[in-house]
Amino acid sequence: MKVVLLRDVKNVGRKGEIREVNDGYARNSLIPKGLVQIATSGTVSTIQKINAEKSAAQEARIAHLKKLAKSLGEVKLKFALRAGEKGELFGSVTAKDIEKELARYEAGEGRAVLETNIKTLGVSRVSVDFGDGIVASVTVEVKEEK
Repeated sequence: MKVVLLRDVKNVGRKGEIREVNDGYARNSLIPKGLVQIATSGTVSTIQKINAEKSAAQEARIAHLKKLAKSLGEVKLKFALRAGEKGELFGSVTAKDIEKELARYEAGEGRAVLETNIKTLGVSRVSVDFGDGIVASVTVEVKEEK
């Protein structure tokens, strides 16, 4: 029997998918629990339309993130921190600090990737991961606070 999954079902599929399941399993377990609906031509076309819209929205999101990642390559984030006589910082620039600054460039979805916090004065390159395989690189400049 063809059914449309209304929720994720273990060992069957994910919400919105159309699957073929045993008649007994569908009638005795899945339908009474409200997990599936029998796939009629109307429900199948509705699900296909919804899935196409989701796919188009995902493609638009990825295109937007790629454009954003490209524009971030020219961005220079500046931080001013107190430093000692030899240039050692009394604090550090964390991934969270970088993400807050990125939000000003409408790049709030990106996550800064740092092995360790930035603890020295100077210029560093930091990767920003947007997910879906989209990674940008931004310049982070740390100056001494006056």
